[in-house]
Amino acid sequence: MDKLHWDQSLGKCKQEFVTSTSCSQHTGVLDTSGKPLPTPQKLLVEDSVYAEIYEDDKIRIEQTVAAGIESIFILLGVSNLSKHHDPISFDKIEAMMLSHLNKILGKLLHTRCLDVGVP
Repeated sequence: MDKLHWDQSLGKCKQEFVTSTSCSQHTGVLDTSGKPLPTPQKLLVEDSVYAEIYEDDKIRIEQTVAAGIESIFILLGVSNLSKHHDPISFDKIEAMMLSHLNKILGKLLHTRCLDVGVP
């Protein structure tokens, strides 16, 4: 987790968040008392997008990334570089900047504006 790169602007940005509305499939990340709910991941191979509503809470992102890595090794087997490549690309994790604005799978994802655009 020490190789994750955090954008220095996190926690300092004054831009307001766009308020999202829930629907039947996306009911939100907080329960009725305001506590975080479990957020199941539906992965395509090892690609996953992580989002957190609390900028100052790096622990939840680190736990989510660690759980994702662990689940991939559980499903696809432990690392054995003498026989095969790792089932996860650590280069991709190290290259990714954790920020409110990121290029993910070829698109710009802006979590504050709830906007997906073309780079």
